[in-house]
Amino acid sequence: RGLTSTSAAREAGIEVGDIILSVNGDTLQASSRSVSKVVQAVKNSPNTFMKFELMHVGANGAPEVKVVELRPDTSDAGDGKIGVKLESNSTVAKRVASNPVDAAVLASKEFSRLAALVWNSLTGLFMHFDDNKSQVSGPIAIVATGAEVMRNDISGLYQFAAVININLAIVNLLPLPALDGGFLLLIAIEAARGGKKLPVEVEQSITGAGVLFLLIS
Repeated sequence: RGLTSTSAAREAGIEVGDIILSVNGDTLQASSRSVSKVVQAVKNSPNTFMKFELMHVGANGAPEVKVVELRPDTSDAGDGKIGVKLESNSTVAKRVASNPVDAAVLASKEFSRLAALVWNSLTGLFMHFDDNKSQVSGPIAIVATGAEVMRNDISGLYQFAAVININLAIVNLLPLPALDGGFLLLIAIEAARGGKKLPVEVEQSITGAGVLFLLIS
């Protein structure tokens, strides 16, 4: 969307309005997630040559595909930077349900999509924590993101709230002490013991350890 006056991108021939098709041979989808994907790839490649496949629309309206190679500069933090402001090349289409049945079908599909998105994000965080820990945000960042969503499109705030609630629901069901999933695990253990409850001291120790773990983490 924009270029700084002196940048690796400008020197390589990237122009305002160019559409990034692929980075280092990795094809990008028309999705808002592609922006963060490009940003992360650039950050991870300071002073290392990268290949960008771009589509440029000329003055006559004809699209033209070009390939440029550039070497990102190094920021003060040690990350790569190329001096561009990226914007998603995707559009949002809204569909209004025609009747209650259609609304229920659309809601169930959207819930399934968001639940899968949250689950994949959480599993990716646990499986590759070092690579994804920079994407973890606290309450202040979550509120700031919600405010930004509301400024852009207030209807998106409902979807944002749904993602937060689904995230909390999935985390709460994890079999960890002090969470509902932990209590369900204790109930399952009691059922496996033929209905014999665990000693109170054991339950309190497990719950206390879980609370301590949550506070430390």
